[in-house]
Amino acid sequence: MPHLLDPKFVKLVSAIPVADHRVEVHAADWELRCIHAGCLNVHTLLFAGRASVQISRDWLHHAQISPELRCFAILLWGYPHGARGHERHWLENLPEIAITAAAPAAS
Repeated sequence: MPHLLDPKFVKLVSAIPVADHRVEVHAADWELRCIHAGCLNVHTLLFAGRASVQISRDWLHHAQISPELRCFAILLWGYPHGARGHERHWLENLPEIAITAAAPAAS
């Protein structure tokens, strides 16, 4: 496989709009999961009555939202249709994950 820093590819790679990469997530795919995990509040905040939302990398980096909502949105961005049952544990522990994720990195 060619190296992506090869001069032939540098312009191409730098032109790829990775920040615009987005996924569409349907509220119905996550509502029951959130109810069972006790985090319907973040579902309600993110979807705000809409049937679906689009989540982009750029939005995840720049949105002015709570750490808990950001962690929830990241989970949905990575697994828009669910994570084969693993999401329940993540959803149940969303507040703790958000606290850990928002903490300054240890040096």
